[in-house]
Amino acid sequence: MAPLAPFVEHAAKRKAKVTAVMGARTARELLFVSRVKKTGAKAEVCTDDGTAGHEGLATELAERVMGASSFDSVYACGPERMIVGVLRLTQRARVPMQASLERIMKCGIGVCDSCALDGRHVCRDGPVFGERELRAFDDLGKTRLDLCGRKTPI
Repeated sequence: MAPLAPFVEHAAKRKAKVTAVMGARTARELLFVSRVKKTGAKAEVCTDDGTAGHEGLATELAERVMGASSFDSVYACGPERMIVGVLRLTQRARVPMQASLERIMKCGIGVCDSCALDGRHVCRDGPVFGERELRAFDDLGKTRLDLCGRKTPI
């Protein structure tokens, strides 16, 4: 939620109707719920363990929310598997999407290759990518480079 909270605040100032689906493993790990609610945005919360809001994954809640309303666009940030799930939802609903990817970034300028994803560098070429770019990534949600630079499954 760190990159999305300022976005929600900006959108709310422009009188955009915003629904934020916010998920975490537990209620203690939820970020910026009150900050989002303060903007007037609708805050839909879920936790893996059910300690707050919907019990289950953010993608499950997002599917329910998207099925109940129509949206002009979707913005996401989180684990890659979640990003892949949200991408599938937005493709089905034919809603444009952008996602801020989370990868290990050591140098921040694309030299170390730790954030490499199919030849692109999340630190330099992103971290935000549009749906067309997200769909083109073969390794998105499948593999990443660990701290030692080894390709590992996600």
